[in-house]
Amino acid sequence: MFESHPPLPTGQPPSSTADSHTELPPTISSMQSVQLQETRSMNQTEPKVPPHVVQQRAAMKTAEQKRKEAADEQKKVEDKVLAALQGRCTAGLHGAKDLCAFVKGHADLEEAAGKTFARLSALFGQETGTTNDALLGYSSSCKNLQKLHSELQTQLVAEAKRAEEALAAFDEGGRKVVGAASTLVSDLQAVRERTDKAFASQEASWEVEVSVDTGAGKPMTPDSDPWVASVRYRAALKALETVEAGNADRLYTLVAEMKAHDEKRLGAIKTVVKAYAEGRRHLLRKALENAEELCGMVDRIDVDADAEAAFAAADVRPEELRQ
Repeated sequence: MFESHPPLPTGQPPSSTADSHTELPPTISSMQSVQLQETRSMNQTEPKVPPHVVQQRAAMKTAEQKRKEAADEQKKVEDKVLAALQGRCTAGLHGAKDLCAFVKGHADLEEAAGKTFARLSALFGQETGTTNDALLGYSSSCKNLQKLHSELQTQLVAEAKRAEEALAAFDEGGRKVVGAASTLVSDLQAVRERTDKAFASQEASWEVEVSVDTGAGKPMTPDSDPWVASVRYRAALKALETVEAGNADRLYTLVAEMKAHDEKRLGAIKTVVKAYAEGRRHLLRKALENAEELCGMVDRIDVDADAEAAFAAADVRPEELRQ
Protein backbone atom coordinates (compact mmCIF):
# COMPACT_ATOMS: atom_id res chain seq x y z
CA MET A 1 0.00 0.00 0.00
CA PHE A 2 2.77 2.40 0.82
CA GLU A 3 5.76 3.50 -1.30
CA SER A 4 9.12 1.89 -0.24
CA HIS A 5 12.36 3.76 -0.08
CA PRO A 6 15.99 2.53 -0.36
CA PRO A 7 18.05 2.62 2.87
CA LEU A 8 20.29 5.59 3.49
CA PRO A 9 24.01 5.09 2.74
CA THR A 10 26.11 4.10 5.77
CA GLY A 11 29.85 3.97 6.46
CA GLN A 12 32.62 5.99 4.82
CA PRO A 13 32.43 6.93 1.17
CA PRO A 14 34.85 5.01 -1.11
CA SER A 15 38.29 6.45 -1.75
CA SER A 16 38.80 8.58 -4.80
CA THR A 17 41.67 6.32 -5.69
CA ALA A 18 39.43 3.46 -6.35
CA ASP A 19 38.28 2.41 -9.79
CA SER A 20 38.13 5.72 -11.66
CA HIS A 21 35.34 4.41 -13.99
CA THR A 22 32.74 3.97 -11.11
CA GLU A 23 30.45 6.98 -10.51
CA LEU A 24 30.27 7.66 -6.80
CA PRO A 25 27.10 8.82 -4.95
CA PRO A 26 27.30 12.25 -3.40
CA THR A 27 28.37 12.54 0.15
CA ILE A 28 25.41 12.92 2.54
CA SER A 29 25.85 15.39 5.33
CA SER A 30 24.29 14.89 8.72
CA MET A 31 21.66 17.55 7.95
CA GLN A 32 20.68 15.85 4.71
CA SER A 33 20.42 12.56 6.55
CA VAL A 34 17.96 14.02 9.01
CA GLN A 35 15.88 15.48 6.16
CA LEU A 36 15.75 12.16 4.38
CA GLN A 37 14.71 10.39 7.57
CA GLU A 38 11.88 12.90 8.06
CA THR A 39 10.80 12.44 4.44
CA ARG A 40 10.66 8.70 4.83
CA SER A 41 8.74 9.00 8.11
CA MET A 42 6.23 11.33 6.47
CA ASN A 43 5.75 9.00 3.53
CA GLN A 44 5.22 6.08 5.87
CA THR A 45 2.44 7.87 7.82
CA GLU A 46 0.52 9.11 4.80
CA PRO A 47 -1.32 6.25 3.11
CA LYS A 48 -1.62 6.28 -0.61
CA VAL A 49 -5.17 5.29 -1.57
CA PRO A 50 -5.31 3.48 -4.90
CA PRO A 51 -6.57 5.75 -7.72
CA HIS A 52 -9.50 3.50 -8.57
CA VAL A 53 -10.71 3.70 -4.95
CA VAL A 54 -10.46 7.49 -5.03
CA GLN A 55 -12.47 7.54 -8.25
CA GLN A 56 -15.03 5.14 -6.83
CA ARG A 57 -15.56 7.29 -3.73
CA ALA A 58 -15.86 10.45 -5.83
CA ALA A 59 -18.43 8.79 -8.09
CA MET A 60 -20.44 7.61 -5.08
CA LYS A 61 -20.40 11.09 -3.56
CA THR A 62 -21.61 12.58 -6.83
CA ALA A 63 -24.39 10.03 -7.17
CA GLU A 64 -25.46 10.56 -3.57
CA GLN A 65 -25.51 14.34 -4.04
CA LYS A 66 -27.72 13.99 -7.10
CA ARG A 67 -30.02 11.64 -5.20
CA LYS A 68 -30.35 14.09 -2.33
CA GLU A 69 -31.08 16.98 -4.69
CA ALA A 70 -33.78 14.95 -6.42
CA ALA A 71 -35.17 13.88 -3.04
CA ASP A 72 -35.31 17.50 -1.86
CA GLU A 73 -37.30 18.49 -4.95
CA GLN A 74 -39.63 15.53 -4.51
CA LYS A 75 -40.09 16.42 -0.82
CA LYS A 76 -41.23 19.91 -1.88
CA VAL A 77 -43.86 18.35 -4.16
CA GLU A 78 -45.00 15.95 -1.43
CA ASP A 79 -45.31 18.76 1.13
CA LYS A 80 -47.24 20.89 -1.37
CA VAL A 81 -49.68 18.07 -2.13
CA LEU A 82 -50.13 17.27 1.56
CA ALA A 83 -50.81 20.93 2.35
CA ALA A 84 -53.35 21.08 -0.50
CA LEU A 85 -55.14 17.97 0.76
CA GLN A 86 -55.22 19.29 4.31
CA GLY A 87 -56.47 22.67 3.14
CA ARG A 88 -59.21 21.19 0.97
CA CYS A 89 -60.30 18.85 3.75
CA THR A 90 -60.58 21.76 6.19
CA ALA A 91 -62.47 23.92 3.69
CA GLY A 92 -64.73 21.03 2.73
CA LEU A 93 -65.67 20.32 6.34
CA HIS A 94 -66.52 23.97 6.88
CA GLY A 95 -68.60 23.96 3.69
CA ALA A 96 -70.47 20.80 4.69
CA LYS A 97 -71.23 22.22 8.13
CA ASP A 98 -72.36 25.49 6.56
CA LEU A 99 -74.77 23.58 4.34
CA CYS A 100 -76.33 21.95 7.39
CA ALA A 101 -76.65 25.35 9.06
CA PHE A 102 -78.14 26.82 5.87
CA VAL A 103 -80.86 24.19 5.64
CA LYS A 104 -81.72 24.29 9.33
CA GLY A 105 -81.78 28.10 9.36
CA HIS A 106 -84.15 28.35 6.42
CA ALA A 107 -86.31 25.51 7.69
CA ASP A 108 -86.70 27.41 10.95
CA LEU A 109 -87.55 30.57 9.03
CA GLU A 110 -90.22 28.79 6.98
CA GLU A 111 -91.70 27.23 10.12
CA ALA A 112 -91.87 30.64 11.80
CA ALA A 113 -93.36 32.20 8.66
CA GLY A 114 -96.04 29.52 8.47
CA LYS A 115 -97.03 30.12 12.10
CA THR A 116 -97.08 33.86 11.53
CA PHE A 117 -99.39 33.63 8.50
CA ALA A 118 -101.66 31.29 10.47
CA ARG A 119 -102.09 34.03 13.07
CA LEU A 120 -102.53 36.76 10.43
CA SER A 121 -105.27 34.81 8.66
CA ALA A 122 -107.53 35.28 11.68
CA LEU A 123 -107.39 39.08 11.57
CA PHE A 124 -110.21 41.41 10.41
CA GLY A 125 -112.94 38.95 11.31
CA GLN A 126 -115.28 41.73 12.53
CA GLU A 127 -115.37 43.76 9.33
CA THR A 128 -118.50 44.02 7.16
CA GLY A 129 -119.49 45.09 3.70
CA THR A 130 -116.96 45.67 0.97
CA THR A 131 -114.16 45.84 3.57
CA ASN A 132 -115.04 42.36 4.76
CA ASP A 133 -115.15 41.09 1.19
CA ALA A 134 -111.68 42.52 0.46
CA LEU A 135 -110.09 41.28 3.68
CA LEU A 136 -111.54 37.83 3.24
CA GLY A 137 -109.19 37.70 0.25
CA TYR A 138 -106.32 38.68 2.54
CA SER A 139 -107.27 35.93 4.98
CA SER A 140 -107.36 33.43 2.14
CA SER A 141 -103.98 34.68 0.93
CA CYS A 142 -102.47 34.20 4.39
CA LYS A 143 -103.78 30.66 4.62
CA ASN A 144 -102.35 29.93 1.18
CA LEU A 145 -98.96 31.33 2.17
CA GLN A 146 -99.05 29.38 5.43
CA LYS A 147 -99.49 26.20 3.40
CA LEU A 148 -96.65 27.12 1.03
CA HIS A 149 -94.27 27.91 3.88
CA SER A 150 -95.13 24.66 5.63
CA GLU A 151 -94.52 22.67 2.44
CA LEU A 152 -91.14 24.36 1.93
CA GLN A 153 -90.24 23.67 5.54
CA THR A 154 -91.08 19.98 5.10
CA GLN A 155 -88.93 19.85 1.98
CA LEU A 156 -86.03 21.52 3.78
CA VAL A 157 -86.26 19.03 6.64
CA ALA A 158 -85.79 16.26 4.07
CA GLU A 159 -82.88 18.15 2.50
CA ALA A 160 -81.32 18.55 5.96
CA LYS A 161 -80.87 14.78 6.08
CA ARG A 162 -79.07 14.91 2.73
CA ALA A 163 -76.80 17.68 4.07
CA GLU A 164 -75.98 15.74 7.24
CA GLU A 165 -75.16 12.62 5.23
CA ALA A 166 -72.87 14.67 2.98
CA LEU A 167 -71.09 16.09 6.02
CA ALA A 168 -70.56 12.67 7.58
CA ALA A 169 -69.30 11.15 4.32
CA PHE A 170 -66.85 13.98 3.61
CA ASP A 171 -65.63 14.05 7.19
CA GLU A 172 -64.82 10.35 7.12
CA GLY A 173 -63.41 10.22 3.60
CA GLY A 174 -61.45 13.47 3.76
CA ARG A 175 -59.80 12.60 7.06
CA LYS A 176 -58.79 9.18 5.76
CA VAL A 177 -57.16 10.73 2.69
CA VAL A 178 -55.27 13.31 4.73
CA GLY A 179 -54.16 10.66 7.22
CA ALA A 180 -52.89 8.38 4.46
CA ALA A 181 -51.06 11.24 2.76
CA SER A 182 -49.46 12.36 6.02
CA THR A 183 -48.28 8.82 6.77
CA LEU A 184 -46.93 8.40 3.25
CA VAL A 185 -44.93 11.64 3.36
CA SER A 186 -43.55 10.74 6.80
CA ASP A 187 -42.57 7.23 5.70
CA LEU A 188 -40.81 8.52 2.60
CA GLN A 189 -38.89 11.09 4.61
CA ALA A 190 -37.92 8.49 7.22
CA VAL A 191 -36.47 6.08 4.65
CA ARG A 192 -34.58 8.94 3.00
CA GLU A 193 -33.10 9.96 6.33
CA ARG A 194 -32.00 6.36 6.96
CA THR A 195 -30.29 6.39 3.57
CA ASP A 196 -28.54 9.65 4.44
CA LYS A 197 -27.29 8.15 7.71
CA ALA A 198 -26.10 4.99 5.94
CA PHE A 199 -24.09 7.04 3.46
CA ALA A 200 -22.59 9.15 6.26
CA SER A 201 -21.59 5.95 8.07
CA GLN A 202 -19.95 4.63 4.93
CA GLU A 203 -17.95 7.84 4.56
CA ALA A 204 -16.90 7.69 8.20
CA SER A 205 -15.78 4.07 7.81
CA TRP A 206 -13.37 5.09 5.04
CA GLU A 207 -11.80 7.62 7.36
CA VAL A 208 -11.49 4.98 10.09
CA GLU A 209 -9.75 2.62 7.67
CA VAL A 210 -7.24 5.29 6.72
CA SER A 211 -6.48 6.10 10.36
CA VAL A 212 -6.05 2.40 11.21
CA ASP A 213 -3.66 1.93 8.31
CA THR A 214 -1.48 4.71 9.61
CA GLY A 215 -1.70 3.62 13.23
CA ALA A 216 -3.15 7.01 14.15
CA GLY A 217 -6.68 5.88 14.99
CA LYS A 218 -8.57 3.36 17.07
CA PRO A 219 -8.77 -0.30 16.03
CA MET A 220 -11.43 -1.06 13.45
CA THR A 221 -14.71 -2.58 14.66
CA PRO A 222 -17.46 -4.33 12.69
CA ASP A 223 -19.52 -1.13 12.77
CA SER A 224 -16.65 0.83 11.22
CA ASP A 225 -15.77 -1.78 8.63
CA PRO A 226 -16.01 -0.15 5.15
CA TRP A 227 -17.36 -3.32 3.60
CA VAL A 228 -20.13 -3.63 6.22
CA ALA A 229 -20.96 0.08 5.89
CA SER A 230 -21.12 -0.30 2.11
CA VAL A 231 -23.51 -3.24 2.39
CA ARG A 232 -25.72 -1.26 4.76
CA TYR A 233 -25.74 1.74 2.45
CA ARG A 234 -26.69 -0.38 -0.56
CA ALA A 235 -29.44 -2.02 1.51
CA ALA A 236 -30.74 1.42 2.51
CA LEU A 237 -30.72 2.52 -1.13
CA LYS A 238 -32.61 -0.60 -2.14
CA ALA A 239 -35.19 -0.03 0.60
CA LEU A 240 -35.59 3.57 -0.55
CA GLU A 241 -36.09 2.50 -4.15
CA THR A 242 -38.65 -0.10 -3.07
CA VAL A 243 -40.66 2.38 -0.98
CA GLU A 244 -40.54 5.08 -3.66
CA ALA A 245 -41.52 2.63 -6.43
CA GLY A 246 -44.35 1.21 -4.34
CA ASN A 247 -45.75 4.68 -3.72
CA ALA A 248 -44.94 6.32 -7.05
CA ASP A 249 -48.61 6.93 -7.88
CA ARG A 250 -49.97 6.97 -4.33
CA LEU A 251 -50.17 10.76 -3.99
CA TYR A 252 -51.93 10.97 -7.37
CA THR A 253 -54.43 8.39 -6.14
CA LEU A 254 -55.01 10.27 -2.90
CA VAL A 255 -55.62 13.52 -4.77
CA ALA A 256 -58.14 11.72 -6.98
CA GLU A 257 -59.87 10.31 -3.89
CA MET A 258 -60.10 13.75 -2.29
CA LYS A 259 -61.54 15.17 -5.51
CA ALA A 260 -64.18 12.42 -5.52
CA HIS A 261 -65.19 13.20 -1.93
CA ASP A 262 -65.25 16.90 -2.72
CA GLU A 263 -67.39 16.39 -5.81
CA LYS A 264 -69.99 14.51 -3.76
CA ARG A 265 -70.00 17.28 -1.17
CA LEU A 266 -70.37 20.00 -3.79
CA GLY A 267 -73.08 17.97 -5.50
CA ALA A 268 -75.01 17.92 -2.23
CA ILE A 269 -74.69 21.70 -1.94
CA LYS A 270 -75.97 22.12 -5.48
CA THR A 271 -78.94 19.82 -4.91
CA VAL A 272 -79.97 21.24 -1.54
CA VAL A 273 -79.63 24.92 -2.44
CA LYS A 274 -81.41 24.34 -5.76
CA ALA A 275 -84.31 22.66 -3.97
CA TYR A 276 -84.59 25.59 -1.58
CA ALA A 277 -84.34 28.16 -4.37
CA GLU A 278 -87.03 26.48 -6.47
CA GLY A 279 -89.35 26.13 -3.49
CA ARG A 280 -88.74 29.73 -2.51
CA ARG A 281 -89.33 30.94 -6.07
CA HIS A 282 -92.64 29.08 -6.23
CA LEU A 283 -93.67 30.55 -2.88
CA LEU A 284 -92.73 34.09 -3.89
CA ARG A 285 -94.62 33.79 -7.17
CA LYS A 286 -97.73 32.75 -5.25
CA ALA A 287 -97.16 35.56 -2.76
CA LEU A 288 -96.89 38.05 -5.63
CA GLU A 289 -100.10 36.73 -7.21
CA ASN A 290 -101.89 37.02 -3.87
CA ALA A 291 -100.56 40.54 -3.41
CA GLU A 292 -101.85 41.54 -6.86
CA GLU A 293 -105.28 40.09 -6.12
CA LEU A 294 -105.35 41.78 -2.72
CA CYS A 295 -104.54 45.15 -4.32
CA GLY A 296 -107.53 44.77 -6.64
CA MET A 297 -109.89 43.77 -3.84
CA VAL A 298 -108.77 46.58 -1.51
CA ASP A 299 -109.35 49.10 -4.30
CA ARG A 300 -113.00 48.00 -4.31
CA ILE A 301 -113.57 48.93 -0.66
CA ASP A 302 -116.28 51.63 -0.37
CA VAL A 303 -115.42 53.35 2.87
CA ASP A 304 -118.51 55.57 3.12
CA ALA A 305 -120.90 52.80 2.17
CA ASP A 306 -119.49 50.42 4.75
CA ALA A 307 -119.63 53.02 7.49
CA GLU A 308 -123.27 53.87 6.67
CA ALA A 309 -124.17 50.21 6.42
CA ALA A 310 -122.78 49.49 9.85
CA PHE A 311 -125.03 52.05 11.52
CA ALA A 312 -127.98 51.13 9.32
CA ALA A 313 -127.61 47.55 10.46
CA ALA A 314 -127.90 48.79 14.03
CA ASP A 315 -131.05 50.70 13.03
CA VAL A 316 -129.45 54.02 13.88
CA ARG A 317 -131.14 56.73 11.85
CA PRO A 318 -129.67 60.23 11.42
CA GLU A 319 -133.05 61.93 12.01
CA GLU A 320 -133.33 60.24 15.36
CA LEU A 321 -130.11 61.84 16.43
CA ARG A 322 -131.40 65.39 15.86
CA GLN A 323 -133.41 67.28 18.41
